[in-house]
Amino acid sequence: KWLMERSNIKATPIAFPYKSLCFDEVPVNDKSIASMYMGTIMCQQHEEVLDVIRRRTHAISSLYPHPKLTHCKISSHEKWMLLGKAKSNVIINMCPISSSHIAWILQNDLSDHGAFDNIYSGFIPQFKPRTIESMVCKAVCLVKKDPWNVIENWFEPDKHFLYWETYEELDNLIENIDSNYEDYSDIINNAYEEVKKYEILNIFERIKGDVGE
Repeated sequence: KWLMERSNIKATPIAFPYKSLCFDEVPVNDKSIASMYMGTIMCQQHEEVLDVIRRRTHAISSLYPHPKLTHCKISSHEKWMLLGKAKSNVIINMCPISSSHIAWILQNDLSDHGAFDNIYSGFIPQFKPRTIESMVCKAVCLVKKDPWNVIENWFEPDKHFLYWETYEELDNLIENIDSNYEDYSDIINNAYEEVKKYEILNIFERIKGDVGE
């Protein structure tokens, strides 16, 4: 929206695209892992999330070494195979920023961009591809509620994913989903169907429609 207000570009924001063929060999009905975390561990918030996840069967994957990892530098396919076994995946759609990032944002006068309206919190919004991957692999998305909640541009809370705000709330959600995964079938199936909009071939069809081909 910010870009379109400042240019003649016609654009439609979409969630991260995926290719269904990549997931054809990923089994999603044999759930043996309570919860998973995928991504770089960059701040104390991430550390505390890992501490919650590690209370039960878990998988923690990153490209960079960390003492709390179960898997490091694995391929995307290996990551998806793990995710297919997970009942839930913890997602934080924010990226930590440093003082140098803040200085650059201020220097370039981006204060009217919604992504930078809370820079002194130490975070900016960042929609994570693991959201899409989780929905395709039928893992319940446990999303940290934040000042931006960018996920709501494409998905609905309590219909496609669940919010958490405190580590206690996160712990309770993981425990309940682990013990009663079948009770979350509506959210799981709603997300599984909704995410198909962002399969790459479906996106191409939308583009064709937009350009009148």
